[in-house]
Amino acid sequence: MVAHKTGTSRTVDGVTAATNDVGLVTLPNGRHLAISVFVSDSGANNAVREEVIAKVAKAAWDEWSK
Repeated sequence: MVAHKTGTSRTVDGVTAATNDVGLVTLPNGRHLAISVFVSDSGANNAVREEVIAKVAKAAWDEWSK
């Protein structure tokens, strides 16, 4: 189970100040993982920024759900 809150600031001159996601994840062993990922000052499009957040979250899941 995952509870999370996303957020994205506005983009000015092709640079987005912040794209973020903060969440609480229930691990398979019943413990909880708190994770917060912020991508800042990025010229990448929204899909790329969201992919970065997803990859970081997956790496945390992979490590802590062992």
